[in-house]
Amino acid sequence: MRTKWIVTVGIASLLVGTGVTDAAVPDAQGRISACVNDATGVVRIIDAAKSGSLGKCINTGLLRETAVSWSQAGPRGDAGAPGPTGAQGAQGAQGAQGAPGPSGPSGVESLAGKQCSNGQVLVGFTTAGELLCVDQASTTADTTTTTTAAAPGPDADGDGLPDASDPCPAFADPLGVCPATMSDIRHGVVPAGLAVVLPDVVVVAIDTPTVVDGKLVEGHNFWVQDNAAPPGPTNGLYVVQEPQIPFVYVGQSLRLYVSRPTFGPGSENFHAIGFTLLGAASVRPYDVSASAIVNDPLLDDTPVRVDLTVVGTGGIYGWETSEGVHVDGALIQLPHIVTPTTVTVTGIVQEIAGTGPVLLPFGPAGVVITSSAG
Repeated sequence: MRTKWIVTVGIASLLVGTGVTDAAVPDAQGRISACVNDATGVVRIIDAAKSGSLGKCINTGLLRETAVSWSQAGPRGDAGAPGPTGAQGAQGAQGAQGAPGPSGPSGVESLAGKQCSNGQVLVGFTTAGELLCVDQASTTADTTTTTTAAAPGPDADGDGLPDASDPCPAFADPLGVCPATMSDIRHGVVPAGLAVVLPDVVVVAIDTPTVVDGKLVEGHNFWVQDNAAPPGPTNGLYVVQEPQIPFVYVGQSLRLYVSRPTFGPGSENFHAIGFTLLGAASVRPYDVSASAIVNDPLLDDTPVRVDLTVVGTGGIYGWETSEGVHVDGALIQLPHIVTPTTVTVTGIVQEIAGTGPVLLPFGPAGVVITSSAG
């Protein structure tokens, strides 16, 4: 099982704690109080004037939290000396409007025709649109890039790369990147430092999104599912989004280029290094039993649908179930319920060391109440 940290920073007040009236946040001293879940890292804002979990942190059990606080505004700084007023310049004549330039190619398609030198493999792209290559046996990135044109010759797959210099002459890819399956990645067949392409995946959920006025403004990391493979164990992957990659959205179908770094933080995860948008696709959750979630580590990062009985609740932030699966409200706000309640949950499985399996519901139908004691 792999340790993951799900951290909500700065935006927690936008994602949780809604629906509370007459709240004293911040308090009279301008201080904002919050609680950090020790297991998941989820932050929630509290009001010290309220009773129960709305006004204090949980200090027992799996929902144990650590109290934190900060000021709404820092101390006022000293005023700077005013600068001298400059003389107003004369207004210039308005220039003629220039002709519109041609549209540039989009995404990784703009790199068509470029390739790494013989003996090197592609591990990423720079923000300037150049290839980042490493020697086949090297673990250190070569910051020099190459755009040497390939020698003419047969091109069986028609991707513009001659077979003699195409690592995968039977698979058409303008960058010469070879395909991989989700199973290859999950079972460690793809070595660190090697870039591969997942030909057709769908974005299942976005990790800790930033939402302003109902619109996604920052994507962060995300989960994908292979459209060509049936739902099930290993058909799910957590992808780290590199800064130069445009934001993705749930339901997008992508031709996704990924690579696992050979060193440094996050080297155990695959990183998105480029994609081409194919269209839209539906998420296909795997119908599974609760015991399978508890006992099968290959379900980690897999979208599933499962029936559970909620026997303990920390409000909108997390539920405990009789089956031993913790339901966490990191991706959506959980509904208020009374226990015991049976629910059907659609979401992402997370195997978090020390707490057991965690299920992150997602989407409008992430939680469906099937029966309730109340």
